[in-house]
Amino acid sequence: MRAGRGCIFYNCKYLAMLFERWMQVQDPAALRPMLYAHFAHEIGHELHGDTTPGTRPARERELSADRFAGYSLKRLGIRRFDPTEVTAYYQMTGDDFTGGDGRHGSGAERASAFEDGWHRAARGLGEPDVESAAGLGEP
Repeated sequence: MRAGRGCIFYNCKYLAMLFERWMQVQDPAALRPMLYAHFAHEIGHELHGDTTPGTRPARERELSADRFAGYSLKRLGIRRFDPTEVTAYYQMTGDDFTGGDGRHGSGAERASAFEDGWHRAARGLGEPDVESAAGLGEP
């Protein structure tokens, strides 16, 4: 897949609503891993070329971006980052919790995709949704 040509926008008001008001996360230490996962997910969309309409079904794109988030965060080696710290984020942003249309997957599916990416990186496997020619598919 070729990287897309989209943009990732940072919306402070949306993130404050999501994390502080809806998820009620007030502690910056608890918020940090969720923000990392959120932004890594969005970067995954860009690298997977998800900004081009009709490339893959929406659910597949979303779970692939979740898997990329886990993979890339493990590869970055961020100290004091435990993948279980983002489980609440994925549980609360799954379609079963939000009443979504099935496009993002259930909380369990989202958490599983993140953990799958994390474990792939831990085992030295490539990121399955990015071609190795892009420099990210190989550890």
